[in-house]
Amino acid sequence: MLSKIYSILLQKSLSSNRVFKLIVFNFHNIEEAGGQLAVSNTLYKSEFLKQVKWIRKYFNVITLEEGVDKCRAGLLKEPTACITFDDGYKSHYAIAAPILKSYSLPATFFVSTGHLDTNLLWNDVLQLFCNLSSNNEKKQLIERLNAVLDELSIDACNKFNFKTVEFKLKYMPLVYRRVLLDYMKTKIPEKYFSNLMLSSNEIKALHDEGFTVGSHTKNHPILAVENEEVFETEIISDIDKLAEIIGEPPRVFAYPNGKYNKDYKESHIQVLMKHNIFYAVTTNPGCFFVGTDNFQIPRVNLFGKSDINYLRTVVSSCRTPPDFIESRGYQS
Repeated sequence: MLSKIYSILLQKSLSSNRVFKLIVFNFHNIEEAGGQLAVSNTLYKSEFLKQVKWIRKYFNVITLEEGVDKCRAGLLKEPTACITFDDGYKSHYAIAAPILKSYSLPATFFVSTGHLDTNLLWNDVLQLFCNLSSNNEKKQLIERLNAVLDELSIDACNKFNFKTVEFKLKYMPLVYRRVLLDYMKTKIPEKYFSNLMLSSNEIKALHDEGFTVGSHTKNHPILAVENEEVFETEIISDIDKLAEIIGEPPRVFAYPNGKYNKDYKESHIQVLMKHNIFYAVTTNPGCFFVGTDNFQIPRVNLFGKSDINYLRTVVSSCRTPPDFIESRGYQS
């Protein structure tokens, strides 16, 4: 009975005049229970499996490119979803892909190729440093951070607070961020750098197994804080490296962090178009619908631990006012 009610609510939320919107789900790292990176965007395997089963039960899951094209043409006639993953964690190959294949579900994996093998993402380095370092080492990090912030004319940190330090690092140009990451890496035992990020062979295997591989910049900067030379290099080098790995240029892209005007701007979209990217996803909440910009595809993270929580997340996303109406013409 509940399943039927959920189906009716989803159909009403996602459809207008019998034409359905598209919902794009987003995931990051997936870990076994007791993993070393239990941060806010990490899901345990059991919870990921539960969410995948829920998505499969209530949605027709298709590829991102097919979903966007059909939605724009008004051809979606049932609740339809796409599944995406950001960053390029080894768990995408080791945990997520086998589960998706067992249910015959397609997905898109967005990879930052500057973080292959043992080269961790900056936020994971920070998390490990926070978990493993002493109070004195944290104090030294703050001293180094404040020296950089002073050079950038940004307010200093009074003490080590994870969220504050994370925010400062996130919106710091790469050249400054690297200085602080180099310090933190010296305080983390080498064993923690293994078995977290995808290898080139695993990326190729994902592609060969039928999954879509997309670009996510080389080193995961906030594009909006970088100068033109840096952000073009970050985009182009990642596209070129992925083309080398999978044997063909990627057609899809995910903006790091992904909020319009704050994290990326029109100038970055123009670079993507110039280099044959046709679809780009954001982290702006909402659904994709006829007329939405295919370079600003909203995505949804499922919250909570029950079917009703998942339902509320989707319904709420469907009510989010559309912000991104196409203004530049569609590249097919």
